[in-house]
Amino acid sequence: MRCSRTSPSPLRRQSIAVIHCAAERRPEVAEKDKDATTKLNVDSTRLLAELCAARGIFLVYISTDYVFDGLKPSAYDVDDVPNPLNGYGQSKRAGEIAVTEVMTAAGPNAKYAIMRVPVLYGEVSPTVGNKESAVNILVDVARNASADRPQAVDDVMPRYPTHVGDVARVLADLTLRAAVKGELVHGIFHYSAEEQWTKFDMTGT
Repeated sequence: MRCSRTSPSPLRRQSIAVIHCAAERRPEVAEKDKDATTKLNVDSTRLLAELCAARGIFLVYISTDYVFDGLKPSAYDVDDVPNPLNGYGQSKRAGEIAVTEVMTAAGPNAKYAIMRVPVLYGEVSPTVGNKESAVNILVDVARNASADRPQAVDDVMPRYPTHVGDVARVLADLTLRAAVKGELVHGIFHYSAEEQWTKFDMTGT
């Protein structure tokens, strides 16, 4: 059988996207090793943005609600002023700025999305277990609680726990619009579930 090389169709060229999920997401590690956190959360993000901008590739940068200080009683809007309080939030905000700077310099037709998501839950790695998610781990907290061994959980900070499957669906829809349908998608987006819970609420105690 003879095979010949064919060039990719224009549609296939346009259907390229990068969803940048890699990050040091553990706040305690981000505080202890700021250099490594900066390399992963900021420097690699800027490099990916530069590569995508140069090639016309749609880039999605996954960010976090940790870019805010948590003082607003309701959900944050994309126009609210970020004020990260810890090293993790500061590094993710710096990643946002890197993406915005690179894509703005690339011109008004650059396609990118900064997607801020809150605390996530869903299926976790069996080798790591529920501690992989700040929500899933509350299942273990509730199971281990008893009259003899009460577990202290926060009932102050409300969050919007969101399932990873829903986030994946939204990312797929956004990427379809930008990379396949050719719509101009750029800027900051927020996605979360609508129900607000504290950790105490989530344990059902």
